[in-house]
Amino acid sequence: MKLNAEKSYLDFIQIFFSTTLSILIKSVWSGTTTEFTKPVSDWTPEEVADWARKVLKFSEKSAKILIESEVDGSTLLVIPNVKRLEDYGLPGGPADKLWAEIEKLKKAQANSGMR
Repeated sequence: MKLNAEKSYLDFIQIFFSTTLSILIKSVWSGTTTEFTKPVSDWTPEEVADWARKVLKFSEKSAKILIESEVDGSTLLVIPNVKRLEDYGLPGGPADKLWAEIEKLKKAQANSGMR
C-alpha cells in the first residue's frame, strides 16, 4: 500500500511540475514577471515571440524572425546550440540572450523531472 501511495505522490509531483513550470514564468534574470497560461512546449511561434519581446526585450525585427522561422515552444526546447539560432537569422546579441534563456528553461525542465 505504501508503494502505491509513494507512486501516486510522485505522479502528482511530475504532473504538477509539468503543467505549472510555465504557467507563471518569473524571469528573475530580467526582473520582470511574464504570465503565460500553458507549458512552454505548447507555445505557438507568436507566443514565443511575445515572450522574447517581454522577457528578453527583443526588437520587433528579432521577434518577427522567430515567427517567420516557425519557432514554437517545442522547437525552442530542442534547439541544440546558439549557432542554430543564428541560422534562423537572429543576430548575435539576441541569439546569445535567447540561448541563455533556453538553457535555463531546459535546466528547469530537467530539474522538475519532465521529459
